[in-house]
Amino acid sequence: MAQRPLLKADRWAKLLDPPSDEETLIRHYTLGQADLDLIRAKATAHNQLGLAIQLCLMRNLGRSWRHDEVPPAALVTFIAHQIDVPSIALREYGRRRQNRREHALEVQRHLGLRQPDKHDLRASPLHLKPPMRRITGSRLPRRYSPH
Repeated sequence: MAQRPLLKADRWAKLLDPPSDEETLIRHYTLGQADLDLIRAKATAHNQLGLAIQLCLMRNLGRSWRHDEVPPAALVTFIAHQIDVPSIALREYGRRRQNRREHALEVQRHLGLRQPDKHDLRASPLHLKPPMRRITGSRLPRRYSPH
């Protein structure tokens, strides 16, 4: 049996691509005081802007900034304006790859996130044996079953 993709490419883009319209930016990408304190602790404008963009993507899209990704200009401008740095500063960000990794971890801590571990798997319906899945109401496709 042929497998169909879960979603078509345009639907994935709608879910995972950063927005560029003003209404969505205002609603979901306005930084709070705790965010601003974290961002302003960085010494350079490009690190402040890079960290702020990482924070916004993780909080609102649930994902990190992809290595090859160029955020929409409207998003960069909106965030840069909030932290009072020029949006052109983003050109300098990421020249040192370690900064991006460190900032991603810093954002995760700030948001109270962490990497899943083996204890999380045990709490997942994927870990339950088939009879227990029926009891808990978990409905998983057969191909995801660990047994």
